[in-house]
Amino acid sequence: MKKKFYFTFEEFLSVIPFIRDSLVRDLAFYTAFSSVYDQDYVDALNLLIAELDSIVENKIKIKEVKVMTKDIYDKMILFRELLNFMDSYLLLATGLTVAPKDWPFKQTRKCITNKNVDGAILGLLGFKQLIDDNFDALEAVGYTDVKFVDFKTKLTALSALNETRNLKIEEKVLVINDNIVFFNKVFDQIRTIAKVGKNLFRISAPKKADDYTISKLLKRITHHVGKDAKVKPDAWIQGTLTDLLSGAKLKGVSVWTDSCNTVVITDENGFFKIGVTADITKMIFATLKNYIIVQEDIVIMKGITLQHDMEMEMVPLSTESA
Repeated sequence: MKKKFYFTFEEFLSVIPFIRDSLVRDLAFYTAFSSVYDQDYVDALNLLIAELDSIVENKIKIKEVKVMTKDIYDKMILFRELLNFMDSYLLLATGLTVAPKDWPFKQTRKCITNKNVDGAILGLLGFKQLIDDNFDALEAVGYTDVKFVDFKTKLTALSALNETRNLKIEEKVLVINDNIVFFNKVFDQIRTIAKVGKNLFRISAPKKADDYTISKLLKRITHHVGKDAKVKPDAWIQGTLTDLLSGAKLKGVSVWTDSCNTVVITDENGFFKIGVTADITKMIFATLKNYIIVQEDIVIMKGITLQHDMEMEMVPLSTESA
């Protein structure tokens, strides 16, 4: 069986809480429309999402893959400096088996910039062989065995981590395929909620209708801002995220706005600071597991740092009748 949702699995997971939270916010409107949508319906939906979260955390382990991917990118970036030094050594070296212009600098640098890990590793393996073949000529102009060992050690670590990550990704695909019936069931329910929401608010409250339009939610989630994505920030927003009931400061909250493609994470004191483009920044978002997603309107002017604290409410737990 094929998946019914047309976007990536990660986007699928991100859309669900947005629509669930909108339903909770607008439950009175839904209930007035149909008695199907009551608190029992929300409780059942939360249980369904909890089951989905359990599969994701315990079997797919998306967060683990994300951490590994970031580590891979960080390790890959280190080779930029090593390639720059090698470029300079080649300017001085003579008697090379391959002319400097034929060493794979351009391809490898492009792969590193584009985060093409497999391509970068392939290029770096080419460098490893070329350095080995021309070590005497390079050593004559200052390149050392210590530098070569460092290069090979970093490359081995990068390759091993990438291989582990690829195995995790393969495991993810298998788990998704094994649970596709369940995932499609969740998507069908979320899609129905979204379609009803759009019909309820399309005329009376168009902004609310946007909260049920999956294509628009995907743009929010991926922080899509078109041509303005490369504009440098001209203002800042900072603040603290706290629990609505306890007042506890929340660490690890993801915060972003509709004007930038950057996500910042709150520190141990719940603090965040993010650069924005003032003219096109209209909304700020915050998300944390087990909490309802925060979406708040903001007004900010160029050249200022806006203090904007936010409170987050935990997702209501399912209640059992006595």
